[in-house]
Amino acid sequence: LKYFEGYYTFWKNMCKGSSDHFNNCQPNGKYCSDFSGSYVCLPDWRVYKTGGTESTGAATDADADAITGIILAVKSVEGDSPRPWWYDEARHWADASASAFFEFNVDKSRGDHRLLKLGSCWGGW
Repeated sequence: LKYFEGYYTFWKNMCKGSSDHFNNCQPNGKYCSDFSGSYVCLPDWRVYKTGGTESTGAATDADADAITGIILAVKSVEGDSPRPWWYDEARHWADASASAFFEFNVDKSRGDHRLLKLGSCWGGW
């Protein structure tokens, strides 16, 4: 957990930076929020480390890794007293991100079958 706060903050900043685009293929997808507003939960797949995005649309593999990491961090401290400052917010972001993942990264077009897409802007199989 030593590095989690930095990774989590960077993830949130990538999501915030991706929320300004109309072509990130997440219509009405601002499920994540904090004190400053609502944002998409799945950042663009190519983000500059200095801020801004080069290529839009979410990337399923990175989204799955980040959401899993947030869930594991939240679960690892849920019994702590006191909990870290980020606990409640990260718990909400993990839940909202998982919902966004299912909405935008999963192809649900074939009846009861669910297949992962390559990302929010790419089709299924």
